Parts: sequence; structure tokens; C-alpha cells
Amino acid sequence: FPNGNPHFECHWKDDQIDDSKEVIEYYDNGSVRYEGQMLFGLRCGYGTEYQRSHYRDHHSAPSGRTVAPPKVYVGCWARGKKEGSGTLFYEDGCTPWYEGRWMDGERHGHGIEYDHRTSCKKFEGEWSKGMRN
Repeated sequence: FPNGNPHFECHWKDDQIDDSKEVIEYYDNGSVRYEGQMLFGLRCGYGTEYQRSHYRDHHSAPSGRTVAPPKVYVGCWARGKKEGSGTLFYEDGCTPWYEGRWMDGERHGHGIEYDHRTSCKKFEGEWSKGMRN
């Protein structure tokens, strides 16, 4: 794994992750952190992904590293990728960067992109495979 070994905080059933319960996923270097639903070991359903070396308040960063504000995705997942409705926030964790539809991990369908300095709409319309239509 490029981000280190995956670790899970979850319920186990029959020697595998119990898909009916919330799962918390993180890596050795803290580069990705996820809380939400999984199916057959893949993100599926509703969940939150914290990108880079960010942790929620109840976790501390390893070896005294400084923890920067997170870039956060909150929304739906299918087969381990962003799928359906979801919002990706800027590093401050409050200002949306994009909210709308996702398909196969990319912006796809109707969505709104925001300017991080003003929080105003930068673009509203259709997206196709991550590109403005």
C-alpha cells in the first residue's frame, strides 16, 4: 500500500469486517482516514474521508507531528469510490470546494464548485468525468 498498511477500528464477524457497523480506516502514516460504511472491504454507503495526515480531535498525530486542518469528503460511496451525492471541503474543513454528484470517484452530473477565498459559486452546472461540461 502506498500510504502504509491499512488499519481498521470495526466490528468483526466471521473473520471479516462486519459490514452492518461503522468502520474507521487509517494508514500507518495517517495519509487517509475514513469513517463510514463498507461492503466486502470497500467503502460503500455513506462515509467521511479525511485526506493527508489529518486526524479527528480524539486522535493525536504520531511523533508530535503538527496536524493541519483537514480536506474532507462527506457523502456517498460505491465500490470504494465517491459515487452519488457528496461534498468535498477545503482544508479549513468548513468551506465547500465542490458539492454535487460523483461517479467512479470523479465529479459527474450536476454540481457546484466554490471559490475558497469568497465561498461564492465559481461554477454551477454539469460535469463529466471530472471536467466541466
